[in-house]
Amino acid sequence: MIDNFFILKATAGTIYLVIAISYGIVFYTRKRFFIILSHILIAFILAFHIFLIIYSSILEVKLPLTSLFDAMSVMALVLAIVYVILEFRLKEDSLGFFVFPLIFLFQAVSAAGSELSVIISSMDSRVFDMPLFGFHTLATVTAYSFFIYSMILGVMYLPLFKEIKKREFHILFDKLPPLLVLEKMNIASLFVGVVCLTLGLVSGIRLTLVVWDRVPFTDPKIFLSLVLWFLYSISLVMWVLKRWNGKRMAYASIFGFLLLLFSFFVVNLAFPTFHRF
Repeated sequence: MIDNFFILKATAGTIYLVIAISYGIVFYTRKRFFIILSHILIAFILAFHIFLIIYSSILEVKLPLTSLFDAMSVMALVLAIVYVILEFRLKEDSLGFFVFPLIFLFQAVSAAGSELSVIISSMDSRVFDMPLFGFHTLATVTAYSFFIYSMILGVMYLPLFKEIKKREFHILFDKLPPLLVLEKMNIASLFVGVVCLTLGLVSGIRLTLVVWDRVPFTDPKIFLSLVLWFLYSISLVMWVLKRWNGKRMAYASIFGFLLLLFSFFVVNLAFPTFHRF
């Protein structure tokens, strides 16, 4: 079973890598063949990845969200789905050049950790059979995905802002959407992320009360999740009050992402916490 999961996840990762390369070619050349190829491959990988998640859920009789590596695969899928929605609505494919390398990385790490995922999942408690757990984890993973998009948009915004400020128009000026579009997309990503994280925190607190009759706020994962929520929420408030502009929001998005990485990897692997991701 472990070998099958590894092969399936590795296959998905390989397809995401091909899509990332294809979007790289699209970004620099705009060749129509690679645009069409990218769209065909995305349609296939979404169907394949959804099948993989469902297959894993049925075979293991649980949501594939009970370990760090399982969550990374689901996050890769959410990122791909959100990308399709954004490209369809905005008619803008430059984001694919920045998004799909990250999707490939998440899926590759998930595949590499397939065996460890199964070992970790064997230690799960009764909490993973509760419907509220599924809602909590899906809301949290979706929040993380939108925060990742916010970071990517921030990374796109800052160098373009620098080019325009210096009046030195290079490749980014020709390839990326206008600054205002990037800023609005960033704000939208942050807003959706905060809403989903709020739902994840509320449901998570409710879950701990049901199972343990208390909320361990000293748990490093819960504490950092609250810090993340506070950081992103304050950033949105400052933007609404017109105290922060697109540049500051971009920096906030990148800093939040670094904190998210620390919470997602370092805390899970190096600190005592009952969370799996």
